[in-house]
Parts: sequence; structure tokens; C-alpha cells
Amino acid sequence: MNILFICTGNTCRSFMAEAILKNILASKGRNDINVYSAGTAAWEGEPGSYCAVEALGEYAIDACNHRARRLTEQMVEISDIIICMTRLQKRNIITMYPRFAHKVFTFYEYAYFVDNQEEFADKEVSDPYGMPIETYRKCIEEIKGLSDKVFDHISLKPRE
Repeated sequence: MNILFICTGNTCRSFMAEAILKNILASKGRNDINVYSAGTAAWEGEPGSYCAVEALGEYAIDACNHRARRLTEQMVEISDIIICMTRLQKRNIITMYPRFAHKVFTFYEYAYFVDNQEEFADKEVSDPYGMPIETYRKCIEEIKGLSDKVFDHISLKPRE
């Protein structure tokens, strides 16, 4: 299974989600799931935001080597699940690649899909870019909670 996280620049939210879910998968001994991230308007090769890297380090997640990647059609094609931070990012991807609409979700949609809680349909993961490190810490806590739900959801699917 291939999971792709999407945000705008791939220097904060999507790469933090990638790192956090990879950490969860490793702790559960799951090596059958590949996790990637990209940005809809990323500058190729840009390092992760300093505050994002620092905040992830507080969770013993080393993200120093992250480099931003711009979303490509190939990434969309090989992904089984595409998780966006906002509804706008989801709409943009569906507009660019309509044949893959069935596998594009917002983070909240996918995390709460099992529970079918409509109250989360309009929720989004806010961009901490340029904010103090405390904002990144809060974002990581939000992403961690969502990633735990995503793990629970994908764990219900049979292993390949």
C-alpha cells in the first residue's frame, strides 16, 4: 500500500505527517506500507521548515534530511490513498487528476472515515508555516492524533 500526504510546500504539514505515520508504522512492525509526501506548489529540494524539524526532534523523529517534492502525476497514479491537509488541496488534485478522485481525501475525512463522523468533514489541518515553534508542536499533536486514526483504518485492510 502507498500513502501520499499533500500540502502546499511540503516543508511543514505533509512531511510532518509522513514522518509521524512512518514512525507509527515502524513502532507497530508494519513494513508493508510506503508513506510519501509532496506539495502542490513545492520548491523541489527545499529543506523542511526549521521549526518542523525541531518539533519532530522532540518526538525523537529525525527529519533533518527531508527535501520538498512537487506533486507529479506519477505520484498520484502509484498512490493507493492521497491525504490532503485542506479541502482546497483535495479539490485541486481532483481537478488536475479527475480519474483518481476516488482515492483523494482530506486528513480528517480519511481519519474519521471508519467512524463516519460528518462533524469532521469541514475540518482542516492549519498551516503552521512562519509561526512560532509552539504552533508546530500543536500541529504535530493534531497530525499524530489523525495519523493514529489513519493507522487504525488501514489496519482493517488485509495485508498485501
